Amino acid sequence: MRDTAGGAGIAPGTWFLLVVVAGLGGGLAGAAAASLAGTGDTAATPVETQAVAAAIRELAVQVASLQTALAQDRAGAVTQSPSSPEAARVDGAGGQPAALVAPPDVATLLQSLVATLRDEAHAGSAAPPLVIPPADPARREKVFKLIEQDTATSTQAHLFWSEQSLLDAYGPPDQVSVLEGIGEKWLYVSGPVGPGSRYTQFTIHDGRVIQVWGQ
Repeated sequence: MRDTAGGAGIAPGTWFLLVVVAGLGGGLAGAAAASLAGTGDTAATPVETQAVAAAIRELAVQVASLQTALAQDRAGAVTQSPSSPEAARVDGAGGQPAALVAPPDVATLLQSLVATLRDEAHAGSAAPPLVIPPADPARREKVFKLIEQDTATSTQAHLFWSEQSLLDAYGPPDQVSVLEGIGEKWLYVSGPVGPGSRYTQFTIHDGRVIQVWGQ
């Protein structure tokens, strides 16, 4: 590769990395913008997600600088003739094109890019915190009306509900216990536990309702 318009050539192998980083950076910039724009009407962004978004923006700025350098080098390679003094300039040993005085730290940039993508994937997979609604007797009473339905009907009506959906509809349960090999059991109890009490139980697997039972 010949010299740039500023008189410095990009070292062999750097062109390919620049193109890769520029492409990835452009995609990240667009993804970050879409992600940030999509949170306007939702709950506050978690601290982890804000940190990831800031890191992506910083990478986008660095990649934009690399894209500019890439465009300038291409323009210099086209406009300079092989016989020009600039094109003929070589370093002192071996007759190779002069290397950049301060080449971009592509390896470090790629490492940062990989780390950021890994953190973003982790933050995206984390479940949001549950919001516990205030006590509401009318909301609790609705959960016990499910006892009037058979198990199949109640289960079908609530199949794959999230835990937050249950909280929003019926409030917090009276008991939560672990079902080994399955998930959790949320139990709503009307009155003191014992004979005559009404129960509604939701079996939850991987954060979703898979069965409803009551008596």
